[in-house]
Amino acid sequence: MKKTVGIVYACSAAALWAVSGIAGQILFAKYSISANWLVSTRLVLSGCLLLSIGLKDRARLISPFREKKDFIQLLLFSFLGMFLVQFTYFKTIEQSNASFATIIQYTGPFFVLLYAAIAKRQIPSLKTFFWLLVTLLGVTAVASKGQIEQLATSQSALGWGIASAISLAFYSIQPRNFCKNMGVYQLSAGGC
Repeated sequence: MKKTVGIVYACSAAALWAVSGIAGQILFAKYSISANWLVSTRLVLSGCLLLSIGLKDRARLISPFREKKDFIQLLLFSFLGMFLVQFTYFKTIEQSNASFATIIQYTGPFFVLLYAAIAKRQIPSLKTFFWLLVTLLGVTAVASKGQIEQLATSQSALGWGIASAISLAFYSIQPRNFCKNMGVYQLSAGGC
């Protein structure tokens, strides 16, 4: 039963992330809302919600603040992970559109593999290289609308998109040890 609930939560999170990108695009285009305002508002509101839920177990909620190392990890994740992954994603949408932003952000595994190859000093397999090449070709085709000599999006949008992919990689890698020691809830509550 727990596995099924976990799958439902994971699928819901992915669907809501996609909906938030489309909603962001509508807010930027029709209501002249900025990515700065949207991300700040989202994070403050979600942080308040998670903190209010966490007040039921105050000892668990404040546990990351007891050790300097845990506090630093939480700050790194909060700003370079949680904030940056959302800000760069919505800035890409603001500069282009939700579909481009999503496609380019999900090249993040390329940067995860690059980090793993450097950190472990291990060259990825031929199969991995093949899929990375396919991914890069796909992103290039989308970014240029099939005309390689010219980008179909602005250089600014491409830059924000690449920053979004890199921040997604950081967001995926950095909190592993923190989650093992503290748990996922403290990371979410503190990161928002």
